[in-house]
Amino acid sequence: MVTSFEPDGLKTISMLEFSPNGDWQDEGYWSDLPEWEVLTRALSFYDRRYDLVWLNCEHHVRFAHGKKMDSPQVKRGLLLGIALAGVALLASK
Repeated sequence: MVTSFEPDGLKTISMLEFSPNGDWQDEGYWSDLPEWEVLTRALSFYDRRYDLVWLNCEHHVRFAHGKKMDSPQVKRGLLLGIALAGVALLASK
């Protein structure tokens, strides 16, 4: 089973539902917390609202494992957006 934090809320689903094509990668267990605590923390998101920038699936996973709630994908996207805006600004001069 997998907890999946999506725009329509927290779901507990099978691995097949989570990744129908089997295109997932095992990143290992990167937590010092016991498994029961990770699961408890993951399920505590049931009343939280998904937000692409401030509270997405990466935040959910990191919180569950006791890590800093962060989203490297969002950071990369924001940096890319800033870089593209800078290039566009320079090109317009």
